[in-house]
Amino acid sequence: MDFAAVFTIFGVLYCITLMLLAIGILKMPGTKDTGIYPFVSILVACKNEEKDLPRCLDSLWQLTYPQDKLQIILVDDESTDGTPEIISSAASRRNVLSLKTEGSQPTKLKAKARAIALAAKQAKGDWLFITDADAVLHPDWIQHMLSGTNDKTGLIGGMMTIAISGIVSVIEKMSITYIHPFIAGMAGWGVPSVCSGPNMAIRKSIYEDYGGLEKVDFKVAEDLALVKIALKSKSKIELHCSKETTVILSPVPTFTHLISQQRRWFKSGFELGWEYWTGFIFVYAYHFIFSFILLLGWVLSVKGALYALLFKLLGDISLVGAARFKLRVPGILRYFPVMILYSTLTFIWLPISTLFIKRIKWMGEGYEIKFD
Repeated sequence: MDFAAVFTIFGVLYCITLMLLAIGILKMPGTKDTGIYPFVSILVACKNEEKDLPRCLDSLWQLTYPQDKLQIILVDDESTDGTPEIISSAASRRNVLSLKTEGSQPTKLKAKARAIALAAKQAKGDWLFITDADAVLHPDWIQHMLSGTNDKTGLIGGMMTIAISGIVSVIEKMSITYIHPFIAGMAGWGVPSVCSGPNMAIRKSIYEDYGGLEKVDFKVAEDLALVKIALKSKSKIELHCSKETTVILSPVPTFTHLISQQRRWFKSGFELGWEYWTGFIFVYAYHFIFSFILLLGWVLSVKGALYALLFKLLGDISLVGAARFKLRVPGILRYFPVMILYSTLTFIWLPISTLFIKRIKWMGEGYEIKFD
């Protein structure tokens, strides 16, 4: 077998694919303030967030959206630190409602899903905006997220980035920098997209018509459960890629937390319909093989492995560069080598670990799921 030719072909196909995704990102329309302001509710689930919640609240107070069209719902999910006191203080504001999952009606839902479902029942907005307690929002976040929506739009999503505060945060930032532009690039070409929990919104009427999170069959990701609702309703999913629609998240505290987080993300990819998970499997299978080529191909063909690496660099730079241009988020290209190494290793260990380790944990939150 001519390993040099095989490795080179893998690299060329990879490069072409990522260049097409980069073009897809650049094709995505910009966002703007349309001047149309429906009533919206922002739902924030909080569990032991005394460190990060104050920054999130500061960004919520600085939102430029009309205050008479805005409701903020903060839900304490059985925190054991100072989170309840922070929420109680915030609730003194006129448009802020505080809730607790403790003592609420029993439900099959766990973790964030339980808190979001509780908040949705009290929400008055036409749109349910969802973010995390460790997220910092752009002041124009809401009006730009609503940009381009119409009566057919049922779900809206934006991008995420990570605040840098150490080596783990660098790895997490570059991991997200690879995954989210990948999704955005496909959306730019009209491929059905998904939205992420810290930065999304669903039309309340659709959420209620399909029974909310309680009626969706899912185990891991409440955000993909909301995508399921949107797909059932046949409504349009709008994904944005702009600075105003990007949220900045606090990094996970340890590498163990990061691994747990990414195992949840990987497993949740199989919870959507076949049209999603078949593509998901193909992407991971290709990356799995390509990652082995990048690491072990030097034994079989140094020339082929070198060509594969060069084409990977060219493709990755195209994708990351397009994301950097659209999002205007600094510090992406600076850590590019970290992304190359970590993504290569991740595409090998992540599928293998999911096959042999059936338990998935929410590190630091006490929740765990075991798959068959």
